[in-house]
Amino acid sequence: MNKKGKTILSVAAFLAALASASAVRAEITVGDQSGDPDDIRITREIRQTVMEDSALSFTAKNAKIITAGRRVTLKGIVPSGAEKEALGRDAERAAGAGNVVNEIEVRA
Repeated sequence: MNKKGKTILSVAAFLAALASASAVRAEITVGDQSGDPDDIRITREIRQTVMEDSALSFTAKNAKIITAGRRVTLKGIVPSGAEKEALGRDAERAAGAGNVVNEIEVRA
């Protein structure tokens, strides 16, 4: 293969890698919270439910709740799997099943 053919293959490989990298979901941060009234309502409902739950630790009550496009992402650290599950259930009650990504980490 000549030099021009190798260059074309290199460019094609680069473009393929770039396309697959952009298809990977970017990490959600609190800055991704939507200003849409429905998303704000969902976040508020989840936060109120979490704050009223006396079984949750202070750490769990400080979990990040990010809603965009009616899809909720939970982030943070909790001391038990039970609290992670409880946060997920609270979020699903407000956002609906299948609309919650529970990225809570458990660290005892």
